[in-house]
Amino acid sequence: MRDLRRVYRGPVCEGAPLSELTSFQLGGRADWLFTPENHEQVGRLLTCLDDEDVPVLVIGEGSNILFRDGGFRGAIIHISRNLDSLEWRGELAVCGAGLPTRTLAGRSLGARRTGLEWAACLPGNLGGALHMNAGAYGGRIAECFAGCRGWTAAGSPLEMGRDELKFGYRRTSLPQGAIITEVSLRLPQAGDESLAAARDRYKWVAEKRRAFRPGRLRTAGSTFKNPEGEHAGRLIDSCGLKGMRVGGVRVSDIHANFMEVVGPEATATDMETLIAAVAGEVKRQCGISLEREVKIYGEK
Repeated sequence: MRDLRRVYRGPVCEGAPLSELTSFQLGGRADWLFTPENHEQVGRLLTCLDDEDVPVLVIGEGSNILFRDGGFRGAIIHISRNLDSLEWRGELAVCGAGLPTRTLAGRSLGARRTGLEWAACLPGNLGGALHMNAGAYGGRIAECFAGCRGWTAAGSPLEMGRDELKFGYRRTSLPQGAIITEVSLRLPQAGDESLAAARDRYKWVAEKRRAFRPGRLRTAGSTFKNPEGEHAGRLIDSCGLKGMRVGGVRVSDIHANFMEVVGPEATATDMETLIAAVAGEVKRQCGISLEREVKIYGEK
């Protein structure tokens, strides 16, 4: 990438260990890792990478990603906490896409704002939450979304408002390869009574999430999307798969839709094998095809 340093002044690392970037802490190395420090750097970087025809993958907190052991051939753009700004503009929270969603949920209550209580302890940052229309306990990012800005895959400016973006279950209509750097959410101010109710809701959600998360073990949370009218965890449990183990990874004993790393010998191949085995067994016993929520990238 001969012109890279002329247009991009942010942090860059060659041969970066991908295990440091995801909740699973597994996987090989990336050819290039870029960690932009501001909105403009992202656009310049994308233009350069597009001109060089370099494969690009954007990641946030890595809470729903598995990188394979062979690593990633191309460039990883990490939307990190370098981009975690927060500014209140009336009812709008204008946020850097690297701001963790759970952090905004807590700060919102501190600013007497409501609408994000469901995101207490939710993994991932706002950029990722928007891309996948993250949701929990009856709430979804779609309900408070007001607008976003960022860049297309080719490095052209991108802005989308509420009426321009379509939402579905764990998906949005953002253009393929787009990188979001700023997200605006509408979080209204609350009176004393509604604020007290929101705080109670936040505490309840936090306690529920802590109750079924498998301690401090490395996990990406829900592995599979819930089929319509069903719960993936219930299906996996009904097949007797809790505790199923492949190498250094297993199905959680606490929540069957969580795959967790339990041994120092664990590899990304172990995890991918376990995920496939669980899906295969649910298909065999229940006749239901589970769709992964965890994204798998790289070479074996």
